[in-house]
Amino acid sequence: MRTHLDAVRDFLALNFAKQPDTATFERLLSNAAMASWVMTRSVPSMTVLASEGLPKAQVPVLLLYGGKDNLVNTQPSIDRARSLNPEVKSKIYENSGHAPFLEEAQRFNQDLAKFTDSIGTAH
Repeated sequence: MRTHLDAVRDFLALNFAKQPDTATFERLLSNAAMASWVMTRSVPSMTVLASEGLPKAQVPVLLLYGGKDNLVNTQPSIDRARSLNPEVKSKIYENSGHAPFLEEAQRFNQDLAKFTDSIGTAH
């Protein structure tokens, strides 16, 4: 259990360019630690083929990435998505890691609201 919790803590820390406050981090750690063993073992082997989904997307797509993401290569991911679907929109949060929804929450919420509003007027 200790090894598992240490690994979850280390992984969780990789999600942030700026670590959240202690209470938030502990809540996130508790939540992640409660994931079932089946899910924990299954997730690393899961694959989602962007090449099958993105070209067929019939709805607007917005990709939101942290510029300091330690888990995803931001620009190559955006470039790949756009090569599959030139209509893909994206935003990079320069001061965020993998969790811009927490690290730059106000901007994230504003960008998401603008995007959803633009969909409502376009469709």
